Amino acid sequence: MHAMSENSGAMMRSHREARGWSRADLARRLADAADEPTRRRLPAVSSLVAMIKQWESGRHTPSARYRVLCSLAFDLTEHDLFPIARPTPLPLPVGRAPASVRRMVGGDRLTRRFRSSGPGGPCGPGRLVLE
Repeated sequence: MHAMSENSGAMMRSHREARGWSRADLARRLADAADEPTRRRLPAVSSLVAMIKQWESGRHTPSARYRVLCSLAFDLTEHDLFPIARPTPLPLPVGRAPASVRRMVGGDRLTRRFRSSGPGGPCGPGRLVLE
């Protein structure tokens, strides 16, 4: 058993039991926490229950996807629930940045600077462009 698995599993079990949830309750909450595309790819509740049992026993550690879902289900940060695990980076959205982000980073002035730099400029190829 790995120390991270054992500690994380005990913490997960503790949080689940403190809420009075069965493993099946947690499995359903994991599915509820998932967005629609992820929910369609999740296994059946009975399989999730078996996975939760393995996580809680420390035999296995949840993958990044399940760490995020567990964090959402428990309404805790990933670090609070899995203190040794690295936080899972959220995927960057493709397309136009939300207005709140554009305002936060300087909006159009920053956009023009990125655009004027071009592929060979200081930003280089493959950099994020805010519109």
